[in-house]
Amino acid sequence: MSTTLTRTPATTLPSGPGHLLSVRAISLLCLDETEHEGFWPAVGEGIANDAMRLFALVTTQVGAGAPTQHRTAVLNLGDDYEDGRRVDFDHELARVFIPSDVQWPVKLNALLFLAEEDWGGQEWDKPVREIIDLVGGAAGSALSKLASTAVGGALGGAGGGPVGAAVGVIAGFVVGAVADALKDLESDVFRPNDLSVVLQRPTDVLAGPDPRRMVEHLFFEDFGGRYQLTCEVRLTPVPVPGSPRTTIDLMPLAALGHWVGGRLVDAHVMTDAADVRFGDTANLPLGAVVHEQRALEDGLVQDVLHTHPKWLPRGTIKGWLPDQLLPVAAKFEAEVGYVAGATGSDGVDFKAFAHRTDANGRRVWHQVLDVHKDYTGRLQHVSADLSRWAGTPVGIELRVDAGSSPSQDWAVWSRPRIVGY
Repeated sequence: MSTTLTRTPATTLPSGPGHLLSVRAISLLCLDETEHEGFWPAVGEGIANDAMRLFALVTTQVGAGAPTQHRTAVLNLGDDYEDGRRVDFDHELARVFIPSDVQWPVKLNALLFLAEEDWGGQEWDKPVREIIDLVGGAAGSALSKLASTAVGGALGGAGGGPVGAAVGVIAGFVVGAVADALKDLESDVFRPNDLSVVLQRPTDVLAGPDPRRMVEHLFFEDFGGRYQLTCEVRLTPVPVPGSPRTTIDLMPLAALGHWVGGRLVDAHVMTDAADVRFGDTANLPLGAVVHEQRALEDGLVQDVLHTHPKWLPRGTIKGWLPDQLLPVAAKFEAEVGYVAGATGSDGVDFKAFAHRTDANGRRVWHQVLDVHKDYTGRLQHVSADLSRWAGTPVGIELRVDAGSSPSQDWAVWSRPRIVGY
């Protein structure tokens, strides 16, 4: 759950060829729990001990002499933190479009306040929001003056090369202005930290194994506690209008996937799970996945991926396809429906998930598609935005869920694919 408060938005959409520069908060790890745990005296307020909040002021300057822009965000990072607990949230704090004809350099800073809430109420974040407003001008002024030489070349210099991130540079400019105000808060607000990136030229790439992604760990230490916030900076190219499209056909990848049939006990957990061999029609009660040509509900014969859930109430079939490097502006697309004659079906749910390795090296998934389809005599086009993971390896999971009966759930995916540039 998050709330976004926008002044002059630093979140912008592409208007032509160029790049998108974005910063994301990925996870918070409790290395040492704070000594003082907050409380709320009224029962039922829903504020637990160690309820953590992140307040972000993202300041950008796109081009030499351009005005600075600010975007503030407030994130609820969960509660009951204890030693070793990590919470993953992967929230975009801001993105900014860099046109190809920009007057370089381009600068971005994320000034971050971590707070342990000791009180609640409808305006629990008001004092910190006011402080963020107070430091906005100072952060903008500091960002305007920031150059690679100011941080010992960590941001890249005139000679080129991968661009790194500077940590804690701008926080030093603003801490003095807010130190007293922070002390007056009822909540424990850690000394702010920040992340800065300066791009000097259009050929700049990010430091690290992936030139489009850079991971940084920021540490907040105070009140007897220590926390690690993992952030990610992304630099994604935006294609020139008219660029040729890239298509990744998922049909051959489906044959390489791992398929399982089972019975759902909730939205994602299943029992009675058993592997389903691709193309095997000898064990249909387990579910089936077959690449074949069939007459479909719209009367046309098409090449389809036929996926039948396990023959149980709330049966399911799911398959994890191998990772693929996603193109720019990536989207998952398919047409979904039924084999002709499946009038006895009570409907199925077509679902898709994106699986990837996150900044902490953990395998995580994101549901990107959830469409209910009845037998209607026509196929339905479905699509899901994958652009946030452009340039990174992502595996698609395809899944079909039965309703109260699996009878005639002859569900098909026609032309499952990933498209982009």
